[in-house]
Amino acid sequence: VESGEDTDLESISLGPCDRTKTSSCLYVADTGNNDAAFHGGRSVTNIFKFVEPDIATCRAARTLRVEVATLPLRYRGDNSRHHNADSEAVFVDLAGDAEGGHPGDIFLVTKLRAITVDR
Repeated sequence: VESGEDTDLESISLGPCDRTKTSSCLYVADTGNNDAAFHGGRSVTNIFKFVEPDIATCRAARTLRVEVATLPLRYRGDNSRHHNADSEAVFVDLAGDAEGGHPGDIFLVTKLRAITVDR
């Protein structure tokens, strides 16, 4: 991420770009927030999403530029000092399920307690 928008990159995951599963995207989580437990930290974090580059193109290119979508995340919760969670990992649902999960659903793993994310 060249723009300087990243603060604390934590994790990367491969998943479908949308529910049709016709292309794969990489999801880079800028969701680290070590100050959450002490000073409140960041209230908004981001996931950067872009189409998975072709490996042959990556090998041939010295620099690879891709269009990146920024998905802002705001943690929701009570007003305690853990209100702004600190996520250490992300994974993306590849297939969905019969319980209402969809391909492309994003899950965050936090080292604090259960949280809800608005996006």
